[in-house]
Amino acid sequence: MRANNLDASPCLDGAVVAEAVREHYRNQPIALFASAAASAFTAVIVAPATPSWVWVTWLLLMYAQVGVRLLMLLAYQRDQPDEEAMARWGRRSSVGQLMSGLAWGVGALVLNPTGAMEVQLFLTVMIAMLAITAGGAFATLRPAFLAFYLPCMLPLPFALFAIGGDIGHVAGLTLLIYTYFFAVFSLRVNRRLLESIRLRLAQTELAEQLAQRTAVAEAAAADKSRFLAAASHDLRQPLHALALFVDALKSCPDNATATREALVRNVEQSLGAMDSLFHALLDISKLDAGVVRPVWASFPVQALLDDVLLNFSGPAQAQGLRLIVHPSAAWVRGDRVLCGQMLGNLVSNALRYTRQGGVLVACRRERRGGREGRDGGWRIVVVDTGIGIAPDQLDEVFKEFVQIGNPERDRRQGLGLGLAIVRRIADLTRIPVHVRSLPGRGSTFGFSLPRAEPQATAAPAVTANAVGDATRRLEGQLTGRLVAVLDDEIQVREGMRALLQSWGAQVVAAPTSAALIAELNAQTRAPDLLVCDYRLQGGASGITAVHEVREEFNSPIPALLVTGDTAPDRLAEATASGLPLLHKPVPPRALRRMLAALARQGAQAHLDKA
Repeated sequence: MRANNLDASPCLDGAVVAEAVREHYRNQPIALFASAAASAFTAVIVAPATPSWVWVTWLLLMYAQVGVRLLMLLAYQRDQPDEEAMARWGRRSSVGQLMSGLAWGVGALVLNPTGAMEVQLFLTVMIAMLAITAGGAFATLRPAFLAFYLPCMLPLPFALFAIGGDIGHVAGLTLLIYTYFFAVFSLRVNRRLLESIRLRLAQTELAEQLAQRTAVAEAAAADKSRFLAAASHDLRQPLHALALFVDALKSCPDNATATREALVRNVEQSLGAMDSLFHALLDISKLDAGVVRPVWASFPVQALLDDVLLNFSGPAQAQGLRLIVHPSAAWVRGDRVLCGQMLGNLVSNALRYTRQGGVLVACRRERRGGREGRDGGWRIVVVDTGIGIAPDQLDEVFKEFVQIGNPERDRRQGLGLGLAIVRRIADLTRIPVHVRSLPGRGSTFGFSLPRAEPQATAAPAVTANAVGDATRRLEGQLTGRLVAVLDDEIQVREGMRALLQSWGAQVVAAPTSAALIAELNAQTRAPDLLVCDYRLQGGASGITAVHEVREEFNSPIPALLVTGDTAPDRLAEATASGLPLLHKPVPPRALRRMLAALARQGAQAHLDKA
């Protein structure tokens, strides 16, 4: 069967064959009736001029093949074969058509033993009519048509040739030519019918794909609307509380120190809630944007378990829960940071929904088939004694802002984004995630990692005192530095100016790159550091602005991008620039450390160049 560029599926050819066979069997009742009726009528006409045993034997042969084909039709209708079996049923029908064609061809040769021209012309007309009927009835199945048509028609011209005379020769030659051209015509009709079946099936498949994609798009739109509604709600709550606390703080008497301190703590908690939500949304945006690139390497599972003990022992104790972390000597392959983020979100989620009992974190062997065993990779599991999850909600919990048992969206029970981030990291790294749960009994979450060979420890742990000393040395790098700030929001510029000056830096701030360059030229020296907003007024890009400032002073000025944008395409562009990137709201401590590190790198580059 000819290939066609409309084939949307490699299985379409099989579907075309199946549909052609179905159409062929739908026409079989008419073909069987025509064959039986024509046989009886022919026997009546030829009986006076043909020995009885000849026409009776032929008639019995005709009804025998009609009976066999009828039984085959009934078996087909009873079995209702699937697409894979259709080709086999097509071959069976072709054998039946061959039997019918041979019977009619034999009749053309034996039913006129006297050579009477009028009898032979009757047989010719009768058989030609059946052949024309077959051209329509069997047109969708080429082998069946040829199996009937050729043995049925080819004996007729030679029977006419045998009678002889001008009429016999001319009629035989004419019928031979007709047989050829009708066969060619029927085969062309066959190709057109198959092409129409192919087009119809392709259109049906495309319509189904469109319906599926429409359903996916509608579901995505619904998920997006739900996501935005939940995000808007969770952002408005701390903003509303923040406005109330600030107003109360303004009205608080100067001598009410305890009240002011309590209000300040509430303000900090509201800011912390907003910061947590922004960072979770940022994590999701980074994963959706494809800017996170997994770095596969071998590492000890114990490193992840140590992080769990460090980060969650305090919260578990504060909730009155037991946090049990079984030590492990296993080594695995994966992205250390992303795996740690997955495990941290799973543990945080387990603690959040556990009221009594505790949480167990462990690493278990896993078989290649997926069951826990002795000869596969490793599965890191988080087992809790929490509220559990109903079976019909196991997939729902991995969606954004879905929280089982928290319809009021109490922020103290989290944001509903932890498992959504786990799912995205799992999709990115192709790490299988497993979940089992019983309502009221608890849940088990886990993910599988391939085994790795143990390696020597890369470096000794860094002590807290060493980190603090290094931090203080870096922060000292800002004193006396000229920092250029480019941001189109005046409140942000003034806030950055006040903050940087409090760290001992000199500050030049402007809303556009042109204005910033003009002010810097008035300083008669190039800036030591450049802090630039990614999205500027008029659609300008902070990346372009960094290049403009560097070209103006012909110097690779250390630069930092700051953005509040979470659009996936913009995050990808900002990450691809190679510039360090911080996301608003930026914690002052993180900003100070980043600028200090950039200042040190700039100073080192200057020394190397000198």
